[in-house]
Amino acid sequence: MTKLAIAGVGLLVALGTPSLGDEPRTGGSPRGKSPGARRGPPPASAPTAPIPYPPIVLNGRAELECNISSRADGRQKLVMREGAGIAFDAAVSPIVDGVVETKGPTKGGVYSFTSHLVKPVPAKLAGVGDVTLTQLETRVTVGLSGYTQVAPGKPLSFEASQLLRGGSYLEFTGRAQGKSTGPAPTVYTFRVSFGEATFAEGRVEPESDNDRAPIASKMVVIHAPIVTSVLAQSTTTLQQQP
Repeated sequence: MTKLAIAGVGLLVALGTPSLGDEPRTGGSPRGKSPGARRGPPPASAPTAPIPYPPIVLNGRAELECNISSRADGRQKLVMREGAGIAFDAAVSPIVDGVVETKGPTKGGVYSFTSHLVKPVPAKLAGVGDVTLTQLETRVTVGLSGYTQVAPGKPLSFEASQLLRGGSYLEFTGRAQGKSTGPAPTVYTFRVSFGEATFAEGRVEPESDNDRAPIASKMVVIHAPIVTSVLAQSTTTLQQQP
């Protein structure tokens, strides 16, 4: 019994601790690894940020009424006539950087200005419904091939046929907040770009008779196709952005 126990111990030792000179058999398991041994779990992969959805693109036709001056708050009213987009009637800041350049009624000119939202106002966004407009930036550059003006320094007027093809740019950018349905209401960031106007009536008053003068006031009504891109984000996501 004692010998068998000793032999058994020796056998176990021989099987469990092969000598350094032993070579693995052809087709056998690598040295130090037993057949069928379980491997550990694969290393955890680094967490990845969720892939953002691309913006929604809406197409439509709209009417814009803009009445603004350098002395008082103005008004930007955007009404959808066909298709989809955003609609609002908003009070905007007075013009602070408006400039009109005139070359003569038959030679044309250009005017440009920017403005921003005075206070939040109700708006309607296609596919969403009622929202609150919380931010609105207006960027306008209008090129004219001609205009009507009785004398330098007096108000000049124009129509759609006098808009310089490819020389005008009108854009709204902003944010609108949806109705709160939880702790993080959805915020919609948007950009509205105007195409070539099919109808336009405008009036621009310069502050002096110089060829380049600040804009005292401006009134225009435009019908044009628009493209509106919209991206939805939660307020929690916005707060986490650097």
